[in-house]
Amino acid sequence: MRFAVAAVLLVSAAAPAKASCYDPKPLRFAPGTTAAELTGSIARGERDCFTITARTGQRMTVTQTDLGEGNIVLELYRPPWTVVPSPDGTVVRGRALEGADEGSDAREWRGRLPTTGAYLIVIGTSRGGGEYMVRVEAR
Repeated sequence: MRFAVAAVLLVSAAAPAKASCYDPKPLRFAPGTTAAELTGSIARGERDCFTITARTGQRMTVTQTDLGEGNIVLELYRPPWTVVPSPDGTVVRGRALEGADEGSDAREWRGRLPTTGAYLIVIGTSRGGGEYMVRVEAR
């Protein structure tokens, strides 16, 4: 059975939705779609976190368009993962997808997913703050 997904982030009109890594925002998928875009801004030292539920073998592409300084970076973690406090903010404990771990300054990731479950998408900056648009596609 083929499992196609795409993300549509549901945001309340009453207040801006920050996607804390302690409470990552799940991407909700509209039937029959395969992609969605996330937009936001991040202050220095902050991160926005989202989850996407997918299955083993699906192809996923996560790309970002930096809307300013050129310092938006991505981290992607396979299930299971946890977020824990640290003196510097938060630390994700888990296994990152190859090439999308902390410190790699990834701007995109493409590949087949190794396991079924909730993947964590972390959007951060390599320096300063910034605005982003991230496209998530899964087939």
